[in-house]
Amino acid sequence: MHRILSCRPPPQSFAALLLLHGGTPAFAVQRRVAARQAAIVPEAESASLSLDGRPRSALGALRLLARAFALGLLLLRPLLLLLPALLLRGRAWQSRFERALVHALERGGPCLTKLGQWASTRPDVLPASLCATLGELHSRAGARV
Repeated sequence: MHRILSCRPPPQSFAALLLLHGGTPAFAVQRRVAARQAAIVPEAESASLSLDGRPRSALGALRLLARAFALGLLLLRPLLLLLPALLLRGRAWQSRFERALVHALERGGPCLTKLGQWASTRPDVLPASLCATLGELHSRAGARV
């Protein structure tokens, strides 16, 4: 076995372990895989869906339905303001719709905030005024904690 003279700490990657030991260090691979599985499994057990996407239990299904209902109520106001904003073409209705949408996306959590941030970068798909209003989600993302 060769000694490596270096001031650096020993390498920790799989490739470095293979080079140092000349073969597959099964004990190191097994330890890392076990540690990663232990880190993943508790998160999956606490989720309302199992790893294959089905509800874990009746309680998990109820939580999922409650979340869907809460998001539906949250997005109800922007959806109700969308029709007058499209039909009446008034700036006041459009501004109300945009403000209600930004407020609902902020209250909906990080996933909806990120969706709004992404939508603000798409002036080819959405009106420029809506993109400008959704752009506020970029500047106010850290303020809501």
